Amino acid sequence: MTKLKNKVLMSLIVQVAGEWSQMQLKDHTYLENTGSYVALCSLGTTAAFKGFTIPIMFSLPFYHDFRGEQNQNPIPFKIGLTKTF
Repeated sequence: MTKLKNKVLMSLIVQVAGEWSQMQLKDHTYLENTGSYVALCSLGTTAAFKGFTIPIMFSLPFYHDFRGEQNQNPIPFKIGLTKTF
């Protein structure tokens, strides 16, 4: 196990997910042109080294229901950094 501590480990990420954004509420009334639902297919990789993990992922929407122009994001890109103690 000590041999793996100093090696970079890579993994592949394939994901299908949905993101839902509720319509905004103001004065007990839902605002038009707010809220959305997007179904995404994502592909990415994760690198792990000495307790650190860096996930990188690109997503492509294959279904969307926007209720306004403000919600659109054509190709989401996500990157992160985590540390395990």
